[in-house]
Formats: sequence, C-alpha cells, structure tokens
Amino acid sequence: MASRVLRRAILLVLSCSLIGGGTALLGGHLDHPEWATLAALPVLWGTIALGDWRLATASLLAVPVGWMLGRAEFNQPAADQAITAAGMMAILLTFVLVFERMRQVRDGWHVALRTDDLTGLLNRRGFRERLDAELNRARRSQATLAVGLLDCDNFKEVNDTLGHPTGDQLLQCAAAVLTGQSRNYDLAARVGGDEFAVAWPAVSPHDAEQVALRVHTTLHAALRERKWQTSFSFGIVVVSGVTTVDEAIRLADETMYEAKRGGKGRFTVRTVSTDPDAASQAGVSVPA
Repeated sequence: MASRVLRRAILLVLSCSLIGGGTALLGGHLDHPEWATLAALPVLWGTIALGDWRLATASLLAVPVGWMLGRAEFNQPAADQAITAAGMMAILLTFVLVFERMRQVRDGWHVALRTDDLTGLLNRRGFRERLDAELNRARRSQATLAVGLLDCDNFKEVNDTLGHPTGDQLLQCAAAVLTGQSRNYDLAARVGGDEFAVAWPAVSPHDAEQVALRVHTTLHAALRERKWQTSFSFGIVVVSGVTTVDEAIRLADETMYEAKRGGKGRFTVRTVSTDPDAASQAGVSVPA
C-alpha cells in the first residue's frame, strides 16, 4: 500500500510540474506556442494514471484553448475574451483538482505509514502514536485503559509445516477476530511478525477480563475451525494514572510472558496503578 501511494505521489509532483510548464507555454511567450499541446500530453498521462477523470478532463480542455490563444487564431475581441475566460477557468480548475488530489495522496500516505500491509491493522508506529493519545486522554479523564499483547504459540512450526501462505492466513484470521471484537474506538495492531497489540479505553478490570475472555474464546474457536494446531497467549494490563507508552507496553509484555509461563494458550489480566497511594493488583490467569 505504501509503495502504491508513493508512486501516486511521484506522479502528482510530475503532473504539477508539467502543468506549471504548460501554463507558461499557454501564455504565448514562445514563437511556436503549439508546443503547449505536446507539453501537456504527459500531464494528461499523469492525471489519468492517478485515476481522476475530472483532472484529466480539465487538463484536456486547457490544452486546445491554450494552443489557440498562443496562435492568436481568434481575431474578434469578443471571441478573444470568451476563449481567454474559458482557458483561464480550465487552467484554474486543473490546479484546484491537482491540489485536492495532493491532499488525498497526503492523507493516504499518512494512513499507509501507520497500517500493516498484511492484516490492515495498525502497525507498530501507528499503535504507539494512537496509544500515546489514549493514555493522555485517560489521564485527563482519570479513567483506566487496558493494554494487551498477543503472541502466537509455535508460529514458526506453522510456517515450517504448513507453509508461509498458511501462516499469513492465520495472522489475517487473528486480525479479523480482533477487529470483530473491537469497538470503533478500540485499538488493534500487528506490532511484530506474530505479535499483536490491543488497547481498550475506559474499561474496568472486570470488564477487561470479560473482553479478554471473549477474544480468547473467539480466537481459539476460529483456529480449531480451521484445524490449525496452535494457540495464542496474551497478557492484558489495566493501567491508571500517569503512564508512558513504553511503560504500558512493558507491563503488557511482562503480563503476556506471565501467561506463557502458566502454559500455552492462556491469558492473564493484571491491574497496575501508578498512583503512589494505590498498589498493583495481581490478575487472573485463564487457560485455553
């Protein structure tokens, strides 16, 4: 996705440059302004490649108008004024559409940099940025935030025995489960090869346990349905107070490995408060 957006961005830059050069030619400053037609052809190619028929149409209208203006083939003042107005409108519309397309490409590039190509979830960078915002929101509202890490047990064996395409399908299946069990404002990300991360804003420790149990049950049911001999271990930590992104992820990582020490296919939920007057609470560990 990122490479596709980059190609579109490069085409946009080239299109803008060529439109600028074509506009200078349309001014009639050259002895042979009909070259404006040839100069605009790459612009048409670029705009069509970008998939915007409106931009291609506006560029196409600007070409013959500019050519006729440069050749001064219309001698009547009224005709000159009408053609000039039409040409300027076409050129202006072209620039407006180019800038709008640039905005869309910029937004697409922003999303692509923060999205995992395989699963469509947030990637590590996107998750950390969104988690930082959620931690700040939780601190301001004095709410709790559940942060979790999930790791596929024996994922290498799946790749070795069933092949990497099956491994990719397993990861996509896990991503679909996380997405299906998430609210609109929950976070789900693939932060490593077979490691996922979640963040559930404004949930109590009891609610976090219930959500984790639902995700755990649904995920392993999907694995059994496809006869994949593997499981997921994950740890959820419910944090409150002033907590950084690195600290929240570290606590979730420790909780996940605590679950793994109890056996594969388990999850553990812990409650941790950075309030000096509150003590951390041991959580619940549930087997598959």
